[in-house]
Amino acid sequence: MLTETSPASRIFTSILQFIPEEKLTSFPFILMPDSIYFSLFKGIPDCPVTIFNQGQWTLENRLVLDTCIIGKSHRVTSQGEGMSVTEFIACSPDEMEGDQLDHFPLKAGENYAREYQVENINYSVNIEMVPRLFQTMDDFLGSMGEIPPMKILTHSFEPAKSTTESWPFTGLAVDPAGNRFFTIHTYPENRLSIVSKTRLQYIAGS
Repeated sequence: MLTETSPASRIFTSILQFIPEEKLTSFPFILMPDSIYFSLFKGIPDCPVTIFNQGQWTLENRLVLDTCIIGKSHRVTSQGEGMSVTEFIACSPDEMEGDQLDHFPLKAGENYAREYQVENINYSVNIEMVPRLFQTMDDFLGSMGEIPPMKILTHSFEPAKSTTESWPFTGLAVDPAGNRFFTIHTYPENRLSIVSKTRLQYIAGS
């Protein structure tokens, strides 16, 4: 999770104070003060986490999604018959022990598209750190145009008083009929959001 009171975060906040409000969105190269990573594991890694909100839904293809908001991060485990895949967007999982399939840092202005074949699950994910601060989950969902009904999970966090009046939040939106889910993580102190879309194809018993 981001540490809003870390020295790096305070330095970035100080820099942002000298950039006019109307100019902030023209700085897609502003980097996060702490490293945020996408990580994918086969199975469920052994890692202690604090869960702020969680939900469980079954997709049309019969995969069961166990979704958790863990601080300003998320963990989603997709469970099939006798196997599972776990996704994180979080700080570097140095303390996680498990069968890691991928792990890479996220950078502002870049779009990451990855596809994995994990036994009988085809796992496709697209992630982007965008120079836009979404204010609410409805704001984020509205940016996607016309979408089907979603199962929603969100959690907001009290902002650091010295940096912003906005409340950062983490959100997950599950589309069971479409076998996919979306996530968002907002960072008001950096005027950035991390957004992702994951689609799962699964054939039970294959």
